[in-house]
Amino acid sequence: MHGLADCSTGWMIGTMSGSEDLLNIGAFIILYNTFAFGGQLPAGILLDKIGNPKFIVAAAAALIVSGVMLASLSPVLAVILAGTGSCFFHAGGGMMVLAVFPGKASMQGIFTGPGIAGLSIGGYLAIQNVDAGIILPALLILSAMILATLKIPSAFFHLKKADSGLDHHDILMIALLFAISMRSAVWTVFDILHKGEYMLAMWIGLAAFSGKLAGGYLADFFGWRRYLTGALCISAVLLSIDPAEPLLLLPGIALLQSATPAAISGMHRLMPGQPGAASGLTLGLALAIGGLPFFSGLSPGDLGRWGPVLGILIAGVLFYFVLAKKTGVHELREGKQVGHE
Repeated sequence: MHGLADCSTGWMIGTMSGSEDLLNIGAFIILYNTFAFGGQLPAGILLDKIGNPKFIVAAAAALIVSGVMLASLSPVLAVILAGTGSCFFHAGGGMMVLAVFPGKASMQGIFTGPGIAGLSIGGYLAIQNVDAGIILPALLILSAMILATLKIPSAFFHLKKADSGLDHHDILMIALLFAISMRSAVWTVFDILHKGEYMLAMWIGLAAFSGKLAGGYLADFFGWRRYLTGALCISAVLLSIDPAEPLLLLPGIALLQSATPAAISGMHRLMPGQPGAASGLTLGLALAIGGLPFFSGLSPGDLGRWGPVLGILIAGVLFYFVLAKKTGVHELREGKQVGHE
């Protein structure tokens, strides 16, 4: 569903670029990102209060379909509907994975990986003038119907309540959010660098998909702190040598994005009773913050060659120490309880 949802929105916005001027397209993208990413935190908080997100996620898929179907009639309404649907879909989907598979970064990799792949494919289909306005919504609705029939006990979503008030856990959560935001900002920069090279953009999407999928399993196996720190530091080296060289760029992006599953799981460790909010923070608000340098008018050249690399290294250091400070947290590996190391 994640792949189909993002593929649908990628195709919708991509097709708009052929019928709208550049100013309108920029406005549509900002509007979509505001709803789709900026709204995920309040959506996650609302989902935590509701308890069971299954039908909300299915309804969110229907909103995305509505947006795709109305794109040619009312682009603004279509973007608002698709953005709102995407907002609740990502927050609710992430919440479901966190609640049903707690402590399993590998499951977050399975959930998050298809999103970037679907987005890349949807954009590419639009560029190639492929009319997917029927098949994509049909497949998304079909998958939503299947989801609605699945029996997921509501007990999964009633977890330990988070403590009220601002304590050291909240401060650590903010630090982790900053680390995720820096990682997302770097991803935005390198995505924009190659926005005109469509096939390379497809390869970047595939690299990000592979990184997220493999990163979850590797983080569970080696330990979240160890894997995150190593992956981010190696990616910093690869991306600093020559970001225009695909042989360095693609593995660098894969390693960079492989931090996402453990980042979501790590946020949930700091917010044990709020899987929806944890998902919304990591998948939504952090990504929105990461895009601020681009939307504020900064270009990759303004950041300098070492700016993105510094961001990656800061993220790696923060990940290491933030997860180290959370005591009493264990990860499953080969049926045994092990620490974050």
